[in-house]
Amino acid sequence: MRAAFLGAGYDSDAFDVNGEWVFRFPRRDDVEAQLLLETRVLPALGAGSPVPIPRYALIGRPSPLFPRIFAAYARLAGTPAIALEDGRTALATVAPALGGFLSWLH
Repeated sequence: MRAAFLGAGYDSDAFDVNGEWVFRFPRRDDVEAQLLLETRVLPALGAGSPVPIPRYALIGRPSPLFPRIFAAYARLAGTPAIALEDGRTALATVAPALGGFLSWLH
């Protein structure tokens, strides 16, 4: 098994496991509650979404090693926007997919 740190946000830490899974670990109790909500809402959104949405498949329980629930989903194909070089992806390339998703969501 290989785990690599993907990044840290204000709310969670994320790890890539074997290039196949993304594990999210909430940093605070309120974020744990938000993550649990995500695990319930995203399957409904993913069913008809025009863009891929994470589908949580694994839910970890609190333990002495980590005090909160955590979750994992199969890694989505593509490159995260944060990993792109400035100017590499033109807005005109991304805008149709983003607009289509927001229209669908609305």
